[in-house]
Amino acid sequence: ALHYDMEDNFLLQLSGSKTVLLLSQEGYPLVQPFSSLHPYWRHTQHSNLSDTQALLTVIQQSFPLQQLSSASAPVAYRKPDSVGVWEVTLQAGDLLFVPAGCFHSMRAGPDSVSINAWFPSTLSEVYHSILAVELPF
Repeated sequence: ALHYDMEDNFLLQLSGSKTVLLLSQEGYPLVQPFSSLHPYWRHTQHSNLSDTQALLTVIQQSFPLQQLSSASAPVAYRKPDSVGVWEVTLQAGDLLFVPAGCFHSMRAGPDSVSINAWFPSTLSEVYHSILAVELPF
């Protein structure tokens, strides 16, 4: 399922293959992530976005609805090509860096074996700092 992690991730493919779908941060609002209060808060509300074509279709359908405006500038529309979508197939020995907050999904090929190593990121540090604050009620 399309989701993001709070930590930076290094993915090392040991054997077989794994296909990784990545979405640039500009696409974040288009995939409609769940609220931070929802149990699946790091996932998209679209359950069918596990392949490139489905993701591109959602981006193209959302394009006319995504407006950027400010008090000093007229309404402008975000170009669909400003949203990056990449599909990468890793083979044995390949290493991929997936930054914290980057929406991604993975499909393992036959006999796929891989190792992930997660490292703290600014995103996770801010999140954990907020959780550590005691509320006055």
